[in-house]
Parts: sequence; C-alpha cells; structure tokens
Amino acid sequence: MDTICNREPKENEAVVVKHFQSSFRDTELNDLLQRSEVKELIICGAMTHMCIDTTVRAAFDLGYTCNVIYDACATRDLEFKGRIVKTSEVQTAFMASLKAAFAMALTTKEFFEIERGKGGSKGVSPLFPPVEPDLGNSSVGIENQTGVGH
Repeated sequence: MDTICNREPKENEAVVVKHFQSSFRDTELNDLLQRSEVKELIICGAMTHMCIDTTVRAAFDLGYTCNVIYDACATRDLEFKGRIVKTSEVQTAFMASLKAAFAMALTTKEFFEIERGKGGSKGVSPLFPPVEPDLGNSSVGIENQTGVGH
C-alpha cells in the first residue's frame, strides 16, 4: 500500500481499499461507519472534481453530515469543448455546488478553530460533538486504487 508521509496504519486501524471514485462503492466503509455509530464525516483529499465530489454526494445520500476541508483538497485544470478551466475555477465551482446542498465547506483554520471550541458555546463544537466511535480511537484510511489522480 502506498502511504503519504510514511504514515502506516495503526494495528487496530481499519483500511478501506477503493477501486472507484466513491469511497462507498463496493467497499465496507458504510458498514464500518454504521457499526461505529459515526454520523458526521470530515472529508479532504484528491481529486475534488472526482473522488471528493462523488464521495460527499454518496455520503449525504446515506444520511451522513459532511464537512469538506476545501483547502486540504486538490484538483487540476480541466478541459471542456476546447476551453481550459483553471484549477481555481474548478475548485470554486465544485465547492460551491457541494456547499449548496451536500456539505459544509471549511478551511483548515476554520475546522481547527471549531474543534478547539472557538466557534461554539461553552467550548463545545457545534459541528463536531463528542463521539466515542468503537474503532479504538483510530481513523479509517482509504486507499485509492482507482488510477485517478496519480
């Protein structure tokens, strides 16, 4: 498995291998999240116009509250009918679309401010209430084997 920054999964950490743009398609991700009673997702990664968009919409359809950390998402220039659409325009268009109905769109700074309780009353985050998932305090890693974004 390729890792970023030499980060290896912890011994008790679930790793979900995906072969399609959606992290939910033909994977056990939804089952893992349901068993752990996860209701809210923090989503970032690559590529905004493919995997992020598809996964957020699928998660929303499955009933999850979605939060996209948009400055921790990557995309690239796209071409349509001979016109090059610049990366910044692609990112803006996709985030505007996701924010319209499917997710909150936050910067990394906004996310950490909320997590630290700066955005909520009495030090409790309005977006991320305390939850004790049954994953041994670990996260779920998603391995991308779609061939997209490489």
